[in-house]
Amino acid sequence: MLFEYVQQTPAVYDRKHETAYSHAQYLIAVCAVELFQPDAEKLLIDFINSSAYDNADKRMAHYHLGRYYFRQRKYKDAIESLEKVEQSSLNIEERDEYKFLLAYCYFFKKDFDKAYNLFKSIKDKTNKYYYPANYYYGYLAFTKGNYNEAIKSFDRISDSKSYQKIIPYYKSQILFK
Repeated sequence: MLFEYVQQTPAVYDRKHETAYSHAQYLIAVCAVELFQPDAEKLLIDFINSSAYDNADKRMAHYHLGRYYFRQRKYKDAIESLEKVEQSSLNIEERDEYKFLLAYCYFFKKDFDKAYNLFKSIKDKTNKYYYPANYYYGYLAFTKGNYNEAIKSFDRISDSKSYQKIIPYYKSQILFK
């Protein structure tokens, strides 16, 4: 009901109403992303392009668009959107997610130096990215020949069911060098 009302409301020139209307459009787009709606990408892009002035909603729209692209495995597009995000606009949980998503995208696109630095910045945080961040950081440290760092990261995640079978392979490679 709210969606239909907002979409049918004619443009309002009063600054207060314009801001409320713009915020409603932003919330509609974010809800579409969270609910995996097929028009989520279009709604976010339309919101970003239609917002005449820079505000918190517009800055956050880039974050949500980056998350959308990440889930769609469109890593190049995710990088483009996430690089437009101002980290100061994000809370701690969002910032950690932002760094992980961007690091993974860089990793996938083989920009290993950028990925390494971002994984390094979140590998010590005990959140849902702890295990994968340590795995990718350890792997990148391993490929760089930074074996002490690799071992530390691999030891941190050796109890993870997702990684416990692969970790001994890397550790044995390091120990036999």
